[in-house]
Amino acid sequence: MRVTCRGYGGNPEALGSEDSILSVLNEYPAKFELRVYGDPQIHRNDGTITGFVPIVRGHVIVHVHPDVGQMHLDVYAFNKRLDSKYMEQDLLQRFGLKKVLSNEDSDGYPLYKR
Repeated sequence: MRVTCRGYGGNPEALGSEDSILSVLNEYPAKFELRVYGDPQIHRNDGTITGFVPIVRGHVIVHVHPDVGQMHLDVYAFNKRLDSKYMEQDLLQRFGLKKVLSNEDSDGYPLYKR
């Protein structure tokens, strides 16, 4: 399953906090019982902060643009159930966002054997 969330009107200080981004990268795999196989990484480039953690058969990626108060989250986990409503509420609070739009793609969840 894949969940993407776009957040708007966020608190620039919260969005620019590497600790906040790292907490998403560490907490979401644990919350959804996803097996991590690498350390979270954060990169800054031209005002954008990107965080990434690889999981078995997927990833958690966060792109943050503090200067314009926006962020994007992409969680992909093959054949796993994710909770977009939880993510929406968490991101609203964590980053002080005014609005979060989410999208789910079931990816055929659960996987049916032929």
